[in-house]
Amino acid sequence: MSTFVVHFIDESGTDFRGMVRHVANGEESRFASERELLAFFERMNRYTAFARANAEWLAAHRAVQAPGEGDTGGEPPARAASKGQERRGDAPREEEA
Repeated sequence: MSTFVVHFIDESGTDFRGMVRHVANGEESRFASERELLAFFERMNRYTAFARANAEWLAAHRAVQAPGEGDTGGEPPARAASKGQERRGDAPREEEA
């Protein structure tokens, strides 16, 4: 489901033209007919469905990813890498007083 803002330019209601904006991604388009407005709706709904399908695939892929295959335990990779260095003793040590 997508949300759109539609602004009709002709206040008399005799001309079907204006501007439409897809709220989620901010894409805007001018239209001069009902067909152009509906085509924009269709294009943005396909875009939204494609983005949703990619997000679902990515989430499913992460859910079945085996431990040790790039899994950082939910931490950003850079932080996980620095923890790995500390465990190996490669991190700089504090001077003893």
